[in-house]
Amino acid sequence: LLFPSEYQSVKFVRVANPKLAGFHRLVFLLTLAYVIGYQIIYDKGYQKVDPFAGTPLVKVKGVAKTRRSGKVYDAVDLVKPALEENSVFIQTNFFETPKQKREKCPGLDEKGGIPAYVSEVCDCGDDPVNCSAGHCLENVPTENGMTTGKCVRVKRAKTESKTKFMCEIEAWCPLEDENFENTGRLRDANILDLVANFTVFVRVDGRFPNLAPNTPMSNFGNRELIWNANLFYVSDIVAAAHTGKALVPLKVGNRTSKTQQYPPRLSQQYFLQAAEKGAEIFVDVAWNCNLDISKESCEAQYSFQRVDNGKGFNYRDSIEYTIGNVAMRDTIKRYGIRLVFRVHGIGGKFDMLASTIVLGSGIGLLGISTVLADLLLYWGKRNRIFVTAKYQKVVEADNESGEDSQDDEEISRQYERLN
Repeated sequence: LLFPSEYQSVKFVRVANPKLAGFHRLVFLLTLAYVIGYQIIYDKGYQKVDPFAGTPLVKVKGVAKTRRSGKVYDAVDLVKPALEENSVFIQTNFFETPKQKREKCPGLDEKGGIPAYVSEVCDCGDDPVNCSAGHCLENVPTENGMTTGKCVRVKRAKTESKTKFMCEIEAWCPLEDENFENTGRLRDANILDLVANFTVFVRVDGRFPNLAPNTPMSNFGNRELIWNANLFYVSDIVAAAHTGKALVPLKVGNRTSKTQQYPPRLSQQYFLQAAEKGAEIFVDVAWNCNLDISKESCEAQYSFQRVDNGKGFNYRDSIEYTIGNVAMRDTIKRYGIRLVFRVHGIGGKFDMLASTIVLGSGIGLLGISTVLADLLLYWGKRNRIFVTAKYQKVVEADNESGEDSQDDEEISRQYERLN
């Protein structure tokens, strides 16, 4: 601690040691390269940064038809729901259970059902009399409806040797057959192969809200939005999500019939794998812009990743109607490709305050070479000489006997012996 009547002042000591001087220059050059190369050039520490705030607008166009019936569907039929926040669903396959109505019917012998629900199977052998009561509880919820307490005979399939008895339930009948996924019918029924050629139009609107709008270098502030419109083929999106390769968007207005970026046979293979049971694909839209250059240089970078782990994506929808005062519905299990968009980014623009901070911190870092060299000298074998030369206490004296000059001469003689 300093006394109130004292203060510290910098004293420059020149050390004539080639090895230590070389170490000092090496550390100085490395620090200088870090400041200039990383902080200023690579990290652009002279810029003020602002996160991108934007939202995507997605539109799908195309026409397809099913394998079995050849029925034609367009994008209005296959994009369900018509509008989602930051995502879009494109139907590639479906299974329909038509003309359902509220009535009583036998339950289903489902495989892989939900364990929390009661089974709809009557385990009573081949005797229909014993199955008439006591083998099904009443008013118990199952996967498909509510039990009535009765067992009913089910028409035996050609591949089955025993008669089946199922619990009767109140539900929307006829029931949807969950086992159709395991029978192979799904692959050849309603797959829409031509969805692979559908185009996905993506427009991203946004801005960097905190950057000054009146800066002469660029006009990216609150007064002007950034927008970007691109086209993708569905087959290219699926292939890019499968392979992990980059996908360059097609500029609006430049699309031709031969703009798919993957070979047709390869992209069709990836698409059919995803079309059967659906897929969920994460679309990352990154806006990392240097606003000191120009608005035209600010382009979005797209990357695609499949995130459903091959399990697919589907949901159920229904169309309700009335026939003769009887409420009915068609249940549709829709399989398709769901694209989930994430828009983010960082924009940077020259800022005087940020430049001052990075220059000040860089100049401060350059002093680390002197600190490290002093530490090596201080911990050396002849550190007493360095301490004597580095740290000197000056006291005002009444006499002028020249004792200070004698001390300086003694230090100089010691350094001559040192070197």
